[in-house]
Amino acid sequence: MNFLANYQLEVMLILGSFCGLMSVFCLIMDMRSTKKKISLICVELGTMVLLFADRYAYIFRGNETTLGYWMVRITNFLTFIIYYFILEAFNVYIIALIGDKSEKKESPYILTYIHFIAAIGAALVVLSQFLGFYYSFDEHNRYQREPGFIVCYLFPLLIIVLQLKAIIELKNVLRKSIFYSLLAFVLSPLVASVLQIFAYGLSLANIFVAISAIVLYLLALIDQNTVLVEANTIEIAALKKANKKTREQFEQTVLALASAIDAKDRYTHGHSRRVAEYSRRIAMEAGKSQKFCEDIYFAALLHDVGKIGVPELILNKEGRLTFSEYEAIKEHPVLGYQILNEISNSPSLSLAACCHHERYDEKGYPNGLKGEEIPELARIIAVADAYDATTSSRSYRRPLAQQKVREELVKGLRTQFDPQYALLMIHMLDKDTEYRLKDDIYRYEGLRTEIICEDYKEEFSEGIALSDSLTEISMNYQATKEGDDCIPSIVIFDSLDERVYTDERYRKEMDYTRFGEIYCLKDFIPGTLREYKVKEYKINEYKRETPDSISDNKVIIKAIKQRDHVFIRMTLADVIREYTIALMDRSHFVFIAFTGKHCKISNISIHSEETPAPEGYIKRIADEVSYITGPEGDLPNMEIMGWREQHSKGIPVKNGMKVTFHNLCLPASNRLWHSPILSLFYSENGLVKGPGFKEYSEIRFDGESWGDEPNAKNEMTVTLNEHFESWDEWKQANRKGVDCSLTIEITGNKVITEADIHNVHMKNVTKF
Repeated sequence: MNFLANYQLEVMLILGSFCGLMSVFCLIMDMRSTKKKISLICVELGTMVLLFADRYAYIFRGNETTLGYWMVRITNFLTFIIYYFILEAFNVYIIALIGDKSEKKESPYILTYIHFIAAIGAALVVLSQFLGFYYSFDEHNRYQREPGFIVCYLFPLLIIVLQLKAIIELKNVLRKSIFYSLLAFVLSPLVASVLQIFAYGLSLANIFVAISAIVLYLLALIDQNTVLVEANTIEIAALKKANKKTREQFEQTVLALASAIDAKDRYTHGHSRRVAEYSRRIAMEAGKSQKFCEDIYFAALLHDVGKIGVPELILNKEGRLTFSEYEAIKEHPVLGYQILNEISNSPSLSLAACCHHERYDEKGYPNGLKGEEIPELARIIAVADAYDATTSSRSYRRPLAQQKVREELVKGLRTQFDPQYALLMIHMLDKDTEYRLKDDIYRYEGLRTEIICEDYKEEFSEGIALSDSLTEISMNYQATKEGDDCIPSIVIFDSLDERVYTDERYRKEMDYTRFGEIYCLKDFIPGTLREYKVKEYKINEYKRETPDSISDNKVIIKAIKQRDHVFIRMTLADVIREYTIALMDRSHFVFIAFTGKHCKISNISIHSEETPAPEGYIKRIADEVSYITGPEGDLPNMEIMGWREQHSKGIPVKNGMKVTFHNLCLPASNRLWHSPILSLFYSENGLVKGPGFKEYSEIRFDGESWGDEPNAKNEMTVTLNEHFESWDEWKQANRKGVDCSLTIEITGNKVITEADIHNVHMKNVTKF
């Protein structure tokens, strides 16, 4: 209290100035209710006048000059009369709030009464100037309380009580911040007024009114911002809902149109949707924005819209097209552009339709664009389109195996396809070890557990892969016709898509190799192999293990592949048969599939051990074939079967160094990437995966590069010289054996690697 008594004039000046500033802010503040805005300005201005008047009343108290005489009387009158003005303005503010927050459109009677009470109170203040029953001034021009002074508090007190009652009734209507600000405005001066009675000489009530007025403005400002935020949120939500609905309608329209396009060509059912999904995934892998991914999805859905103008006889023709028919098909990009060009809000649609058959090497159509002249989304769609085309059935061929599709993408790097996006598609295939990329869009059906065979080899189960872990397969069978040969048979084979083929055309296409057949679960019919051995035991004679006998018409098979040997042990009824097969070399994969004659095979189940069998589990029947002998270069010869299963010792990189070596692809190698790999790396001991290992580039000698590594950026260029015939000839040459050379240059923070392997020149720039 002593501090306030000593500095209350300065406090009044500061608070009054703040209130005046608040009134200016109120004037420029955007409020939906003009009434609320004006009343709040009046509260702030009234509080400013109240404090300034009270301050000057103290300053001129006891000043016996003419100026002092009038200033004391005017300022004291203002301190009394302006308080009613503030309460009335505050009352109007509450009424305005009720109009904003409540469903009531008229102010309640309790607040209407306050108008009359405030008017009576103000009239009594005016009357007191003549009668002197509130206060008077002594001969030294000093303010003095009179016996009726207590009455001047009754009217403001009654107003405050009525306002308090109205505020409490509105508790559930008002926001908490506004409710508490109103409560503070009426209660704090009330408390201060009580203290004022006992603290003569201090203007506690007026100071508290000023503080409450400032708080009232600040919380009103916060409330207004909240209202604006909520309004914006509602508006944004409404816009989002409208945009979502518009997008859904657009998507439904595009999907319907895409379905109509695909329905016209029976060989491309679902093609547009699959290409759209693959395109979006490639864009996501490339780190494109969500908007770009959405744009390319819709653009890819309509990339073939021009086929609407191509005759159905051409689209659905059995077999390959004639030259003139192919020329008619080549018109669909232009037709698509003409159809979609009118959609000005989505230019990507017409660009995709027009340019998805352009080639990176300028040999595409319709405009012969080259490289980055082709719109980016069209370059992505071209890759997705090619992938779906090669993995879908056509009138003249079956879908290609995943490895074959991958090879076609590799062949098309920098010629048909943008290398950046083709490599991303290749990486997606490499990660898709179970070939489910297509099945992510359409349900993966998995392995059949039942097949019915009538004519021999009419039906086959899916291939079951053998590995160096023991695999147990069980099945039941039942003859559908009389005969000793009406039971299952087992085919042991290798193919790109893990399926058995009897058609010679498909055998070649799928690199199919038949190692042998176990006919009628008994006789072994050899295929492409070096040696085989068959043993038969009665269960009670079996020494290796003592399995329990099993019921008739049930077979249990345990099979394993270790390096170049396959071992199959088959238990049926009271007989055990063992088949040991020596493959041509260890580079093949091995699968087994079931077939039969006039029989039903059911309840096929498979279980594989998690850990490999111990070395030597299969007793060898032939020496292992090795291709390790032959000419050597600067590197020691290595025989590498699995993906990077061996590495040479690291050679320190020096500027101007040259390395030569001989490459021989093994007989089972059938893909472009069955070739040497260069790894540019660092480790403390010079070994791959050694301490502190960091890899900067991985370059396959077919021209592939994984591109940017976490520790460096890579840029690969491939040149085919004039002697290059085809990639198939290139593969055959590598099977016979070719000499390779490698040179390295160091320039600043770049390592430039150049390699030659049978008419293919590769240059990779690794930037650290």
